[in-house]
Amino acid sequence: MERIDQQLSQYQTVTLNKETQQLTKQEMKKQTHPFYQSLAAAKTSRAQVTTQEKEASVKKDNRPTMP
Repeated sequence: MERIDQQLSQYQTVTLNKETQQLTKQEMKKQTHPFYQSLAAAKTSRAQVTTQEKEASVKKDNRPTMP
């Protein structure tokens, strides 16, 4: 039983290391690949536009009304 536990822990360690390396590679690829960079830039600019639209609508809603 102890031997099985040792082998299982070794397998888990190796698997965890491989998965971590793969995820690191994917993240690096996303940071350096031009497609992902343009996607991130578009997402950021869209978020800024959405924020500006929300701020403008809040300003319009807070206007005092004439009786």
